[in-house]
Amino acid sequence: DICWLLFGSAGFGIVLSAALIFIMRVLGLPGKSVPMVIFFASSAWFIYAAAEGNGFSGIIANLCAGSMFKMYGSKHLDHEGLEMATGFLEVMGHMCDALVFILVGICCAFIDGVSGPYFAAFAIVLCMLGRALSTMGCAFISNSMKTCMNGPENQRITARHQVIMWWSGL
Repeated sequence: DICWLLFGSAGFGIVLSAALIFIMRVLGLPGKSVPMVIFFASSAWFIYAAAEGNGFSGIIANLCAGSMFKMYGSKHLDHEGLEMATGFLEVMGHMCDALVFILVGICCAFIDGVSGPYFAAFAIVLCMLGRALSTMGCAFISNSMKTCMNGPENQRITARHQVIMWWSGL
């Protein structure tokens, strides 16, 4: 089941993205147009919904489709169109990130009883712990790579830098 889900989702994303890239080519949209950017963004939502609707993982399908769009779809954009698409997707990413936290806040507001503050405190502790562990893990990998490559000592990520990186991401 897991192999079918993984490889089926990947194949589904690749096939569907190839079809969408072909449609984009046939339509001949200008490389710096708003319709082209809308086509790119709506393709991601379409691939996700189609994969989920067919019993596959929308996330895995979108990862593979994103690789296809980067390799073959981005060739239909000129420099201005690529910057426009990148800017649009960055704004949408920040908006979706903020919406997750808004949704968590709304859910906390509707919790009955005294468990709301406990949930909020637990969520904050888990966010801080997760960020600390990921920061320390990435710093360890980075420092290990620099040691193996005989990099200079002044380019290592110190414990002080890790604390700043940990708090800056929260």
